[in-house]
Amino acid sequence: MQEQAAVLVLVGERQWTWDVLHNACVVARQRGGRVVLMQMVRVQHIAHLGAVVGCAPPDEYDLADLQAYADTAADYGLDYDVQTYQYYDAFGAIAEASSQAGASVVFARLPASIIPFWSECRFEVLRQRLAHQGIELHDRPVQADAMYDQPVKGSRLPRAVESV
Repeated sequence: MQEQAAVLVLVGERQWTWDVLHNACVVARQRGGRVVLMQMVRVQHIAHLGAVVGCAPPDEYDLADLQAYADTAADYGLDYDVQTYQYYDAFGAIAEASSQAGASVVFARLPASIIPFWSECRFEVLRQRLAHQGIELHDRPVQADAMYDQPVKGSRLPRAVESV
């Protein structure tokens, strides 16, 4: 039995994640795949990878957002996974997380750099690296074939998260 192809969404800034999540769900439905929602957690030192030291657990707002993202994937009638991935370097972590999730499509953003255009250059290098593995990398929604593909149970709006 062959495993379903995954569409990986690396959870980032809230509005960006909502923008790409619906697109990722449409792509996953078209390809008969599943959605993997991955929360990236940066560690301060490479020795902390795999340890709880230096990692703050997600707060209630992050957990509520992750649940809403998962509910949206379920509304599209898709299988989904929610995972956490610790990393030290985002560039390498995106490539490793993509392979680990069995992704054929990845929606991700690299952190901004203080050097102008550096993030864009690194993203293009990463896009080419993943393309050699047959993985599409996107940092924004892509044009899906079926623009009118809607969730099975109706569209779920994001839950409001009030600031403290």
